Amino acid sequence: MTKLLSFFLIFIFTIILTCVSGENDDSSDKSYFPQNRKQKVFLKKNDNVICGGVLLSSSLVLTTVSCMGGEALTQGVAKDYPNNSTHHYNTHQSNMITVSWNSKIYDVKWIESHSFVRRVGSGIRNPVDGLAILKLEKEITLKTVNKQKDSQQVFPYFAHISHDSILNEEFIQLMDSSSYVLNGEIIAFKINHGEICKGATDDHDHDRLCGIYMGEKNKECRIYPGDPVFNARYELIGITESFYNCKYEAVPFTFINLSPHLFWIHEYFSE
Repeated sequence: MTKLLSFFLIFIFTIILTCVSGENDDSSDKSYFPQNRKQKVFLKKNDNVICGGVLLSSSLVLTTVSCMGGEALTQGVAKDYPNNSTHHYNTHQSNMITVSWNSKIYDVKWIESHSFVRRVGSGIRNPVDGLAILKLEKEITLKTVNKQKDSQQVFPYFAHISHDSILNEEFIQLMDSSSYVLNGEIIAFKINHGEICKGATDDHDHDRLCGIYMGEKNKECRIYPGDPVFNARYELIGITESFYNCKYEAVPFTFINLSPHLFWIHEYFSE
């Protein structure tokens, strides 16, 4: 009887420990958040749209665009393609969102980045999201990293801040969870989206830019220099003038213009 009671108590204790540890289980986040640097926050657009985010430091908030209840904040990206493709962001850049963190409420500007396509070894291209960065204190200096990737693995992710004004291009390289570009004030983040390819009319459209592109359809588009499909090693050089014809070149990711003055956002947390 004593042994049975002991076994029962151990069983109950094990269940309790499992439940408690499960509440803090971050396994589902490992592919998204740099380890030991995550604090979840919630971004509230309105009462019907709640978006997840992560606070990496007191000066940087990284936001997702996958929202629960209502359409994502980036709805214009999917809806407007391909018409008026170079003017998506006018209606978004002035958006303010409310960040609730540690029982404090902050108003910050929503800055978007969309969209790109990942290339996998099997040849499948899957649409994934860009990223949103809120720079709150210091100017962010873009840095790049190089990493050799096996040809059968998912190729590195690329994301770009887009702006209506065409200036020079700079890049953030998104790697796997162990190789995020997280250096001081630098952060890159991978998030999911849906329907980025909505509006694509043929294979070239899907291969080309899948959602947003610079220039008109079947015209020249700026993409990463080198073999855009089979080169397993991507070396970011910061600024490039290389061009490929979007109609004929298979592009495993989108290439979106980045304006430095957009990247250097001067919207601060207000106590």
